[in-house]
Amino acid sequence: MAGLCGVQVLLLWAGVTLANTPPVSPPPLCSYTVTPIKFGLQIDITSSPPGLYAIKINEVGQQETGKTFNADFGQTSSHDITHLKPCTEYEHHVMFNDGTDGQTPCSSTEHKTRTFSMSESDIKDVSNTSPCVPGSVCYWSEWDISSSMSTSDHITAQSCTSDSKIFCIKPAFNDICSDLTTTFTSGNCSPFNLTRIIPVGFLIPSDIRPTVQSKLPAEIDTTLPSQCHLTTDYTCQGKWRDKKYRDFVCHQHYEWIYMKILKGRMHREITL
Repeated sequence: MAGLCGVQVLLLWAGVTLANTPPVSPPPLCSYTVTPIKFGLQIDITSSPPGLYAIKINEVGQQETGKTFNADFGQTSSHDITHLKPCTEYEHHVMFNDGTDGQTPCSSTEHKTRTFSMSESDIKDVSNTSPCVPGSVCYWSEWDISSSMSTSDHITAQSCTSDSKIFCIKPAFNDICSDLTTTFTSGNCSPFNLTRIIPVGFLIPSDIRPTVQSKLPAEIDTTLPSQCHLTTDYTCQGKWRDKKYRDFVCHQHYEWIYMKILKGRMHREITL
């Protein structure tokens, strides 16, 4: 009798143990590999059924920059994600849409991959052809260079609203008629510099701030870029009002001879 009770206790204990054992998860339905390519990453789906997949990628430590790409791997098993930052580590995850409003994560040996470094040949100067930011130095690249550009003046690069691959730097007032060096840095890769001369044509008349003396004859003091050889003159026309007020409009003209080659003339209107 005691032996029978012992068997019953063992069976009962075995039942409790089995009931508390978590179910064994099935092997992943899909798997993928990631390979760095020029300007980004290549996602390859392996040993996986055809269908819709969601690729989630974000810069390590920058969750808010995450992006999701939907890809149909019914016809191809490879998907390129480009216009990423060079020399930057990205986290990535691939999910299989099983058609039941759920997503099955795909397995991978690595969930972080670093992009290739950038070279000078990957950058194009489009300052003379881009209408994005007037009076600015603009660069185009298949890389995401939004945080790569810097100058000695710590000028922040501005994005181009009409082309997400173009970023521009507006030279400081006294950088005009001199060289502007832009440094491209990304991650822990070696930086490189691109230098271009800033011609006087980058000077926008509205950026010139004249100081007008409240007396007649009119005196207009103008501060011009220190590196430019500019001369200025002005002509004024107007009339007295009640012997107290005057309404004069002056046209101030700027002339330059730049490197003994480029000559030009522009003017702006000033109301006294």
